[in-house]
Amino acid sequence: MAKIKGYNNYKINNLNEYLETIRKISKNKVEVLYRGHSSEKYKLKSSALRFLEANNKSKISLEELKEYHESLLIETNRLKDNKFEQSSDVLQLAHLQHHGAKTNLIDFTENPLVALWFACIGNNDKDGAVLCFTKSCIEIYDDSELKKFFDTQSNFGEFDSGKVYYKYRASYVDRRIIAQYSVFVISPLGEISEYEYDKITIKKEYKDNILSELLMLGISAENLFPDYEGLIEWYDYYGEKKVRQLYNEGIILLNNFNINDAIKVLQKALKLRSENDLKNKSLKKPLINSIIIDKLGKSYELKADLDEALNYYKKSLKIREEVYEKEHPDIAVSYNNIGLVYSSKGDLDKALKYFTISLEVMKKAYGKEHPEVAGSYNNIGLVYKSKGDLDKALKYFTISFEVMKKVCGEEHLYVAIGYNNIGLVYKSKGDLDKALKYFTISLEIREKAYGKEHPEVSKNYNNIGLVYKSKGDLDKALKYFTISLEVMKKAYGEEHPEVAGSYNNIGSVHKSKGDLDKALKYFTISLEIREKAYGKEHPDIAVSYYNIGSVYKSKGDLKKALEFYEKSLEIFLMFGETYSNKVQVVKKLIKNLKN
Repeated sequence: MAKIKGYNNYKINNLNEYLETIRKISKNKVEVLYRGHSSEKYKLKSSALRFLEANNKSKISLEELKEYHESLLIETNRLKDNKFEQSSDVLQLAHLQHHGAKTNLIDFTENPLVALWFACIGNNDKDGAVLCFTKSCIEIYDDSELKKFFDTQSNFGEFDSGKVYYKYRASYVDRRIIAQYSVFVISPLGEISEYEYDKITIKKEYKDNILSELLMLGISAENLFPDYEGLIEWYDYYGEKKVRQLYNEGIILLNNFNINDAIKVLQKALKLRSENDLKNKSLKKPLINSIIIDKLGKSYELKADLDEALNYYKKSLKIREEVYEKEHPDIAVSYNNIGLVYSSKGDLDKALKYFTISLEVMKKAYGKEHPEVAGSYNNIGLVYKSKGDLDKALKYFTISFEVMKKVCGEEHLYVAIGYNNIGLVYKSKGDLDKALKYFTISLEIREKAYGKEHPEVSKNYNNIGLVYKSKGDLDKALKYFTISLEVMKKAYGEEHPEVAGSYNNIGSVHKSKGDLDKALKYFTISLEIREKAYGKEHPDIAVSYYNIGSVYKSKGDLKKALEFYEKSLEIFLMFGETYSNKVQVVKKLIKNLKN
């Protein structure tokens, strides 16, 4: 290990030398922040400054940086479905930075091993570097300090001379931010002088060996980018472009409800991924396999092949349990997915078991007040609602709702979900006025966030329609179901299962009004859409057959009614105990018609 003259610059050849150097630098220091560069030639500049410099010949001013950020935030707020839309400016910048946006925040880490990984990954023909920043910073917590940074002209001289730095820790618990021990530094004019930090140079010929050592310590792409987007980004590095292409193609097909085609493509991706593991065992990526397996599970879940969905979700859980400790958020996600399948199968006790395990893991990973934890409470509430225990359902929905309000604010979209679910409980309790109140509040929040023509908003219109139908106000019910249908059609096109659901609801109103021809028309349209989306063997197809049969029964055409009831029964029976209640209802109707 050799020290270079000038400012503190060290060279290391292996992990032990690096750790020895870190101990020397951090000795007697209150705090050290680290940043890894894959090329030691890189200057310590923010991505926003580099971007602006590449597009301008003159020196970039503080005002230009301010204008750039204002423009970026305007564009971010324009994306109405952005989960950070109601967050502070500096929090949004932190989140954007971690997902590739160019901001004036400079990423640092409090973990020197994380910085070393970034210094060694990529640019294999260049020496890397870890920069150790020991200058004290002013902590900022919200937009007021950020505004002070940009607007206080009296401090401009201090900014320009490099005497003032601001440090920000994101209040929202982003999984990448946690994994990378991230903090952000806002620097004068977007850069930090080389005289403000120590530098550790990693020779290019030692990068691969150091990465192997770091892998043994759990420092890898999978752990530093612990989300689907992050793992897929690293396919290119591992030479798996074809896998990524197949995966993306499968997701597009799945989103368009081309389920059978999606399954074929995702299975190809998984097969190729497994073959790559066999070819190069040193680069095995089991967590990437688990992502593809999860999507296959989701595909079969949408297809209502619940046993196959369960099979894939359990495979994914097994992989994650082999890679992670048992209290990792991804394991909680697997438990949650399995719980959802058991809930759909009608095995509510097993669903409750898996949702409860997921909740406990989420609480240990994130603490008690986090959106993921609130989501687990919500799922437990859904199970109790299905069990008919409405008081317990209301209890868990309320806990979820209160966590969301505290973490996200009163008018956040997650809070809108809470209002909606509480409304569902009151509807089931028969308290229709309270249900209407909660559905309306949920609608107002979603309309404010999305505008009036968004599928999430249409779900509120639909629920309000259901309340009016239960109240016997069929004209108002028809009004809200029709609005919901038009929004769904604009969002998804004419041939989507959600659109089929809206046609089905309109048919049910016309049946209640006694307009049987119109009811038959809308039930038939719903059936045709569902058959195109799902094929002939899906529970929603059985529901459509049942509804059409009920219209023919009301019309007095008992032969046709019997034909459709028998078609409905045949499909329900395919799914075993999951639809046992519906099987009994249809069997009784068929028996009565035959007698």
